[in-house]
Amino acid sequence: MRKLTAMLLVLLIAITFIPGCSNNTAEEPVAEPAEANGDVPAEVAEEPLKAACLIPESINDGGWSAAAYYGLLKIEEVFGAEISYTENVELSDHDEVFRMYAEQGYDVIFAHGNEFADSAARVAPDYPEVQFCVTASVALQESNLSSLNTDNAEQGFIEGVVAAMVTKSDVVGIIGGMDIPSISDSVIGFELGAKYINPDIKVLSTYVGDFVDAARAKEIATSMIDGGADVLMHNAGPAGNGMFEACEDAGVYALGSIVDQAEVAPNTIVTSGIADMPMAFKVFIDMYLEAGTPIATTVALGIKEDTVYLAPYHEFEDVLTAEQKDGINQVIEDIRSDALDIRDLGTFSM
Repeated sequence: MRKLTAMLLVLLIAITFIPGCSNNTAEEPVAEPAEANGDVPAEVAEEPLKAACLIPESINDGGWSAAAYYGLLKIEEVFGAEISYTENVELSDHDEVFRMYAEQGYDVIFAHGNEFADSAARVAPDYPEVQFCVTASVALQESNLSSLNTDNAEQGFIEGVVAAMVTKSDVVGIIGGMDIPSISDSVIGFELGAKYINPDIKVLSTYVGDFVDAARAKEIATSMIDGGADVLMHNAGPAGNGMFEACEDAGVYALGSIVDQAEVAPNTIVTSGIADMPMAFKVFIDMYLEAGTPIATTVALGIKEDTVYLAPYHEFEDVLTAEQKDGINQVIEDIRSDALDIRDLGTFSM
């Protein structure tokens, strides 16, 4: 009996030291939890920001609608956001597209243009956790509807300064798309900027009535040129291409709008007044993320925020004199430093 007991004891000890049966072997250290290594388990990883935009025309319009698309790309680049857009959104579809993105879980829904304001005001209350933001608007609703603007008045003003600097006839013109606050501010700004340089200059202005009728814009531009204008600016979206055609045909100067439009008519477009919507989109997302919740605010960004500025002169770099360039730059710096407040010169909607 003692022999049997001793044999069993020896066998038990031997089994204890067989490799792989120990709970604390040197060859197989216990793994640290994922969190201890600084890794966040996939199931609790923070989801990326989701941002969408309703765009009125084609993103290939080379102007207003393209700027919104570039704004989304900026958000994607800077914040790693998941982005989406719907272009050529008809008025009758505004509510439906807003709701589609809200139901799909988008955190921020931009709508590019004042024409979306009424729809946003209707839909936003149904989705209090979603941030709605309408550009070129004063749309505002408690808690989750904001408006985002570039300073259209400043944009028009500095282009009016350029027009007054380069005109030889002392007659210049501006063509707006629709008579809405963002466009009318640009038109008023252009006139004030031109007269700031030359109080006696004649400024012609007309609205197309929409943002797509290039034939109508060309007709208006031709009439202005016949009236003595030798520098024309537009803030009319795709319709502005008609103005460029008229300027090319007549051999007069043109000024682009919203984005750098030099490639459209490189031998005609002196410069473009940039309204940097991508930068504005970024600034708004910064504000939204800082708040940590939907916000209701009106944002206007201009020269001080590097959101409004002039594009390069491209083919006209050597056409403008150093004196003209210095004069233009001085006006811009005066606005930046508050030495000049253009709102002391006229009345604007924003």
